[in-house]
Amino acid sequence: MSTSRKRIPEHELVVLGGGGVGKSAITIQYVQSRFEMGWDPTIEDTYRKPAVVDRQEVMLAIIDTAGQEEYRLMRPGYLRSAQGFLLVYDITSRVSFNDVSRFHDEICQAKDLATYPAIILLGNKADLADRRQVKTSEGEELARRMKCGFMECSAKFRENIDEAFHAVVRAVRKYNHKNILDRTADLLAGEDGPERTHYGEEEPKGCCTIS
Repeated sequence: MSTSRKRIPEHELVVLGGGGVGKSAITIQYVQSRFEMGWDPTIEDTYRKPAVVDRQEVMLAIIDTAGQEEYRLMRPGYLRSAQGFLLVYDITSRVSFNDVSRFHDEICQAKDLATYPAIILLGNKADLADRRQVKTSEGEELARRMKCGFMECSAKFRENIDEAFHAVVRAVRKYNHKNILDRTADLLAGEDGPERTHYGEEEPKGCCTIS
C-alpha cells in the first residue's frame, strides 16, 4: 500500500537593493554557510534551499538580483511572482539607504498595492559599525513607514542571516493566511458584500488603493 508524500510549500523570495550592499554575501551565507569576499556584480542568480521555520518545512527559491540601474527593466517579472522580499542597504552607505525607497516603490508597483507586508528591511555590514552612516533608528523609522519588518545583520559573521530569511517566511505565511480568510469572507458575504483590501479592511466599491 503506497503512501502519498507530504507536499512541502515553496516560497519565492527576492533579495533586492543597490549595488555593493552585500546581497550576494547574504544569500550565499544563508544557503552555503560561507562568506563571499569581494564584490562581483550579479545579474541574477537563483538558489534553492529547504528550511524549517517554526517547525514547518518549506522550500525557498531565493533570487539574488542586480542592483544596478541598467538592470531595472529585468525586475518587474520576478517582483510580480515573488512572495517575499529582503530589501537590503549598507549601514556604511547613506546612498544605499536612500535607494531603498525606490526599490520599495518598484515592489509595490509590481504588486499593484500601496504597500506590501512580506518585506524585511535589512541593514547589512553591522560588523562595520565604526563606519556607520545610517543610524539603527533611521532603519526602524523607514520600516515603520513601509509597514514592514526590520533588522540589521552581518553577512561576514552570519549575524541575523537565518533570522532575516525566517522572518520573511513568517510574513509570507501571515499574508497568505490573511488573503485566504478574506476570500472566504467574501464568498460567504456574496456578491453584495463589501469589497476588501488585501489586509481584510472593508472598502467602498470602486476604490482601487490602500491607504
